[in-house]
Amino acid sequence: HGDVYIHARPFRRDSRNRRQWKHAFLTDNQVVDTKGSAMPRTIHQLPVETLSHVFTYLLYVGAPPSFPLTLRLVCRRWQEITEGTSLIWPGLVTSHGLSWTRRAIVLSKLVPLDIALRVREPAVERLELEALVLAELPRIRTLSYIAEDIPSEIIKVFDVQAPLLERLVIKGRWDLERLNITEPLFKEPPPQLTYLELARTTLSNNCSLLRAPLTCLRLEGCEIWDSVDDMLTMLSSLPQLED
Repeated sequence: HGDVYIHARPFRRDSRNRRQWKHAFLTDNQVVDTKGSAMPRTIHQLPVETLSHVFTYLLYVGAPPSFPLTLRLVCRRWQEITEGTSLIWPGLVTSHGLSWTRRAIVLSKLVPLDIALRVREPAVERLELEALVLAELPRIRTLSYIAEDIPSEIIKVFDVQAPLLERLVIKGRWDLERLNITEPLFKEPPPQLTYLELARTTLSNNCSLLRAPLTCLRLEGCEIWDSVDDMLTMLSSLPQLED
């Protein structure tokens, strides 16, 4: 670890040094770095990759899920960059109606999805929306599903692999009959599913969801077991439960 000496050379106000300073930092009114590479003067001159990173960063500083819709209106270039930035589109899935859900699913490509399905739309549109979204189960990470009923068409959509699913919430309405999901939702238990919350549902006691590596199981107003012994047998098969 030898000594380090820094020799400062005074800056002389002669014409040669002024030319060197200008060449180092300014060229034809453009900002340049010390290697002489021109830097953009306005945000519109930023590279596509840089703008894409900026747009993605907005997700982490509290931008609303709909902010891509605003960005794409700025200009044609921003529209192209926005629609090419897949990470910013998952928030629009289900939150802006059927048409934008369809587009957001395409624009988000293979990005994992966090889905909340509620009873909002008319019955026909709701079924189409649910079928469209649940067809993406292989890349859904969290799913909250609150419904008046689960039609057989939707039950069939669940008959897929869900390798990324970590959290699943299914709730029926308290003023209606329980949701009947005695038909198996998944042939195989989702391998990453650790949180399962069910309310106001009727579930088969051999449902694959109850064979997932759950650490949290919350049940409210559900019908699952025929006896206390059945319940204890099932709980004993879930050694990782914490809550």
